Amino acid sequence: MLDLALKLIDYLVALAKKHGEVNRATFDDFVEPTFQTFEKVHADYIESLTRYSERLGDMKYRMDWDHPVFRDIEMDSLKSGHLRKKLADFNASKSPPKLQMFLNAIHFYLRGLSASGERAEFLDKFAVPLEHSGLTPADIEKGIGGKGRFGNLPKNDAYLQRAREPGSFGVIFADPWREALRTQLLGFDAPTDWTDDEEWREIYDSARRGQSEEERRRLCGYALRDTIRQFQHAYGVVSTEYAMLRSELLSPS
Repeated sequence: MLDLALKLIDYLVALAKKHGEVNRATFDDFVEPTFQTFEKVHADYIESLTRYSERLGDMKYRMDWDHPVFRDIEMDSLKSGHLRKKLADFNASKSPPKLQMFLNAIHFYLRGLSASGERAEFLDKFAVPLEHSGLTPADIEKGIGGKGRFGNLPKNDAYLQRAREPGSFGVIFADPWREALRTQLLGFDAPTDWTDDEEWREIYDSARRGQSEEERRRLCGYALRDTIRQFQHAYGVVSTEYAMLRSELLSPS
């Protein structure tokens, strides 16, 4: 899968640096192979997340620090470290306007795919009771992506999704892991009237309530399954943008 992901990022960088007219040749030479490679990466990643979820449900392993699912997640994250460096070469904002929504949608997906080991560490903290984990609001903030509606990301790096009304956009966190964890802990991932400190205190208090081994297993399992749903949604956004770009570039002029 890593070879496919590297190939996908190479396509993205090439598209972002595209000069001249964006036309049918651009679609045939770059857009189509980019999307086909993306689909293969997505299928492989969903398979990995499903494997994590199934392993988490294996009752022969105690829900503690030694559960192998956390080492699996951490190792997969370490193996994908070079993808984060490759993504640094990609800047969708400098690509031709016709390509930006498609490229931004894939970038949103890949930011989650190549997320750091902090997500594994954060889930790991739920494997033991709070008094042994040392879980704090600062750990919550680090593990989910930072304070505020846009996490650690500057506002212009958050993905703007097309809404149904022309010219209207809705904000999505560029991190499906973060969305999944927030959804599990708070039941939603939307702005509130809380201050940042109030919001993170609420997350912290929610995490404190999962003290039994059964509850800890349930919380981690739900977070993983919700991550799968978030990535499926992210795939749907890419697919929609691809279809719109295909229609625009292949329509008779």
